[in-house]
Formats: sequence, C-alpha cells, structure tokens
Amino acid sequence: MNLQDIINPIGKLTEATFAILEGGFPNLVNWGCIVLGMIGLVYWLKLQGRYNNDAKQNGGIA
Repeated sequence: MNLQDIINPIGKLTEATFAILEGGFPNLVNWGCIVLGMIGLVYWLKLQGRYNNDAKQNGGIA
C-alpha cells in the first residue's frame, strides 16, 4: 500500500462532490443565504425598533 492508494479515493470523492454541486444546487445555496440574511435583517430591525421605543419612554439614549 502506498500513498496513491490513499490519495486517489479522496480525489475521486472530491470530484464527485463537486460534480453534484455543479448542477442547480449552488444557486439554491446562494438563495438560501440571501433569504436567511433577509429574515435576520427583518428580525434585527424589529428588535431595534423595540429598543428605540423603550429608550424613548424611559429617557434612554435614543
């Protein structure tokens, strides 16, 4: 057994993985990241609005 017996299967597995990703999957990942970011943005803005309202009522920084 030599190093090539270990490296070749790893290389073939890597090629097969990237062959799967060459289809429509990368676009799905990109859209998933965009949607997750938008959900996080809406959540953060709602939370920030609550903090601003609390600060105005209690005489805080905002």
